[in-house]
Amino acid sequence: MKLHIADGLALPLDTLTQNELDWAAGLFEGEGCIHIGYRSMDDTYRLIATIGNTDEQVTRFFHDKFGGWHQLAGGTRTGRKPAWVWTVAGPAAEKFLRQILPSLRTDRVRTKAELGIKFRERMGKGAKGWQRRIYHEIRNLNRRGAD
Repeated sequence: MKLHIADGLALPLDTLTQNELDWAAGLFEGEGCIHIGYRSMDDTYRLIATIGNTDEQVTRFFHDKFGGWHQLAGGTRTGRKPAWVWTVAGPAAEKFLRQILPSLRTDRVRTKAELGIKFRERMGKGAKGWQRRIYHEIRNLNRRGAD
């Protein structure tokens, strides 16, 4: 059974085991990404979490357990395995981050998850400047070579 939320994303109602949450958090820490998407045409921001892998079963697990989108990544190359991408955005991304937060171990990913959750908590409260600041903080944390 799935619960449908306002923006059309389906979220599973079944609970995950602690083992599944720990596994998902660990894999997400190593392979996933948290960022804030920006759309300039209407000056809006959106929390996004994504993970890619060449093993479709891995990304399918995230899709089945946390909702969002699951698709084949573009840009295939000769001699390379195809990659799969799972993406979740908006309220579903916040719910995902809240679920894995207790199992996150690295400071950088934990900080990004906490910033993403705070970002979502402030949505729709006339805080464009604050949203822009969080967007830049997460962007800086995502830079290659960032501590």
